[in-house]
Amino acid sequence: MKAKTSSKSKQKNPEVLTFNKVGDPIEINEILNEFTKMRDAIKKPIKPEDFEQFGKSFERVGKRSGTHLIKIRTPRADLDQSVLRIKEKGTNRIPDFFPSGNARDNRIAKVIFRPIRILDHDCQSVVGSILNPNKVSEHILNAFKQTFGCEALTKLRIAITDKITINELPTCGEFPIIFVPHPKGGDLQITPISSINSFMKMKEIKSNYSNPKFCQWSELTVSNKPQNISGVISKSRIRFLATLPEVMKPKAAELFRFAKGGNFPLWRNSEVSSLVIDYANRLEQHEKYNNTKTRRALNIAADRLIIDAFEFFSETISATKDIIKLYNLPEKALSVEPDIDRILINRRWDNNDHLNRARNALNSSHFYNRRKEFSQLNRTWLQ
Repeated sequence: MKAKTSSKSKQKNPEVLTFNKVGDPIEINEILNEFTKMRDAIKKPIKPEDFEQFGKSFERVGKRSGTHLIKIRTPRADLDQSVLRIKEKGTNRIPDFFPSGNARDNRIAKVIFRPIRILDHDCQSVVGSILNPNKVSEHILNAFKQTFGCEALTKLRIAITDKITINELPTCGEFPIIFVPHPKGGDLQITPISSINSFMKMKEIKSNYSNPKFCQWSELTVSNKPQNISGVISKSRIRFLATLPEVMKPKAAELFRFAKGGNFPLWRNSEVSSLVIDYANRLEQHEKYNNTKTRRALNIAADRLIIDAFEFFSETISATKDIIKLYNLPEKALSVEPDIDRILINRRWDNNDHLNRARNALNSSHFYNRRKEFSQLNRTWLQ
């Protein structure tokens, strides 16, 4: 007497209609059999008139596929203008396409978007074989043609390779619009977005941003129904909120970096470069001709740079104390000695000539002596 085998113990055959890689890699001569399985999963038995319907179905799915899917928030909108095909610069490879069709076309879409696993070769789909052919593309397209007919392949190829342009927005469709700050003020309107890529990228970064060290992450399931951006995505709709820490303003960020051991903050006073060049001009003239008045003017020009730089240094140290206290940081940065030359030279100069003249002037013996004299007379400046 034969023992009955439980249905649960039977090995389940892998699903043939899918957008994912399934099953073990197959030989090239088994590709035709794989497409036959997919065709039988769609309809069995096949009648002669079914091949004409296959051609229309594959053409429809092909037209509604592209690199960027425009989510139209109404079921009344025409799907023929719901995709864009954008080619990346600097490469001959065409970016991956995604289908944007109705749910009833999902099974058709899975036939042409499913990556076929082939021994000793990269996975390849029918759409991939048309857009970016490789060594097995000819075998895949021939198997598809034998299974679904020559007309189906011809219509699909034309639909996939045709250039798509949007001449006008559908009157009944609502395209998504994003507003971002414009560099010159106001808002900059951006549309469309690649909704499928946004969905998948959000899943990738979710594990990082949900870390309490970075931000507070809240997630809410909006609906148990699968989203309708594309059949490639089959997850439920969710809404998320990431509360990020407040971004520091540039000045506070510089102080924070300095307190943590970074470079001394820049003195962003636009008049300083002109004052340094003025001092350099006076120094050059002093070497050619000088008297009591020119020497006094030269000393005043140097002293003004030194005093103003010391004031900036003192204010920066005071502000750094507040940052250290606020973030409970070590006080090592407070022991730094003032570097007047560095404070004056570290800025944007109009050209290399001005930079070289400024560097020579600040390295001159006259400026060194004035700075040394000021330092000796003002020991308590920073106390």
